[in-house]
Amino acid sequence: MRETFIDKKTGDYKISKRYKIHTFDPNIKGFREHLPFRIKNKIALVESEELEFIEFAHNQTIRGDLVLDVGCGQGRYKKAFSHTNYIGVDFGKGGTNWDYSKVNVICDVLNLPFKKDSFNVVLNSMVLEHVNDPQQCLIECADVLKKEGKLFLVTPQGYGEHQSPHDYFRFSYWGLEYLLKKAGLKINFIKPMGGIFYVIGMHLKIVPEVIASNIKIRIFKNIVYKCLVLLFYYLVPFLLFYLDRMDKGKGITLYYGCYAKKE
Repeated sequence: MRETFIDKKTGDYKISKRYKIHTFDPNIKGFREHLPFRIKNKIALVESEELEFIEFAHNQTIRGDLVLDVGCGQGRYKKAFSHTNYIGVDFGKGGTNWDYSKVNVICDVLNLPFKKDSFNVVLNSMVLEHVNDPQQCLIECADVLKKEGKLFLVTPQGYGEHQSPHDYFRFSYWGLEYLLKKAGLKINFIKPMGGIFYVIGMHLKIVPEVIASNIKIRIFKNIVYKCLVLLFYYLVPFLLFYLDRMDKGKGITLYYGCYAKKE
């Protein structure tokens, strides 16, 4: 059975509201944000796995580390590494409503403008699928790492298309192992983020939009949409969180979280 980010003893996440670093998408507002942390963890399946991984990465850094966040987007991990010297880079072509004003460097992530052996830590979270040469991206990440430097990588297997047209690849466990090793990195782990029920829950969130878009009467459309959101955004994901414990192999997952070092 592949090891995941869920606590083996409790079958739940270790994160709690005491952990102040919050990586939920800043563009998502509304009722969900007011729910208790433990409830929110069980319905925001993608973000909870991400937060668990970023907390792990946070715990692997020390004060003063030089951290490069490759493909930082809006820089939502910056707070997680406030104890380090954090530099965020991005090519600035992701979400159309994103704010890139706080990005330190706008550049091509396939040609990073930094000296080799410069950084203690490189983050590459939900980025590899958006570059047309993932091997070169990992080579660039490895090149700027110091010896024994750490790479924290998150990339999808079962997540749907997003940020089109800049969405090129999905990755298997063995594909990631191949790419990381070819980049000269020693793999500490490649962990699945959820199993088949997480993947089902993520895809079911599309249902309200699809059904509501085919209803012409506005009042009826709004009622149907809100009912479906309650079902597929809250009730169903909460159930699937517990059903996912039945999937022991996790051969189908939303994302893989990888931790590797430069040899």
